[in-house]
Amino acid sequence: MRPRGLVLAGLLAAWAWACVTHGVVFVTGNSMRPALAAGDLAVYRRGENARIGSMAVFARPGDGRLTVHRVIGAGPRGELRTRGDANDSADAAGVPPARVRGQVVFSVSTSRFASGIVPALCYTSQPIAEQWR
Repeated sequence: MRPRGLVLAGLLAAWAWACVTHGVVFVTGNSMRPALAAGDLAVYRRGENARIGSMAVFARPGDGRLTVHRVIGAGPRGELRTRGDANDSADAAGVPPARVRGQVVFSVSTSRFASGIVPALCYTSQPIAEQWR
């Protein structure tokens, strides 16, 4: 195999690994300002236990849409207490461990022109099981 082929194979393997271990959320609201704003991308590590002070990614009850809020505590059964940084009060209900998808590891601010393309890319980065619920 030529060196260029080895590099390409390595890049493809790294991309496949990243798709399995990480996910991307396109931020659509401003409840996490100033940490995250509408149009930003939040990259999260799947299965990572969210700690107090970190940003957790979790599925909302009902529609299953992914939400990013800060962890402010934990309940007696392991459910997370969360709140958007820009919100005055904590979320009404705790987040059970089964709905937690991971912890945000970094974010990227995007420009408005990319806001039409990015949601399509994020949609394809979700696991197939989450896409078709």
